[in-house]
Amino acid sequence: MVFDWKEYINLSKFLLSEENRFSHEEASWRCAISRVYFAAFCYARNTAVELYKLDVTGTDKDHPNVRQCYRENRLGRIASKLDQLRIWRNMCDYENVIEQDLEQLAKDAVKFAENVYDWIPSQTY
Repeated sequence: MVFDWKEYINLSKFLLSEENRFSHEEASWRCAISRVYFAAFCYARNTAVELYKLDVTGTDKDHPNVRQCYRENRLGRIASKLDQLRIWRNMCDYENVIEQDLEQLAKDAVKFAENVYDWIPSQTY
């Protein structure tokens, strides 16, 4: 069964919801940001492979290559959203202290990831 990467967006929405009972909000916000990046990236990667025959390596080089593929196919706004999501994801996964409002950043990240899903051409599989 193929994993539906959009489920990471649903998980992130849960982490931001009132239903989430985890006591450490910052961890929930950081996790939400990290997961929505991968929801958007993996969907974009899979679509680029299918529609544009992008050759993926399974390495960190795929991240810039996917963004470049969309730029080359006149879908720069998708690449821009992926750029910003990756910056936020790296910040949340590696920085000890983040001065920004993480709750708002997580909400914005969910919207950005949803934009990627809305703007990307339909997959054929």
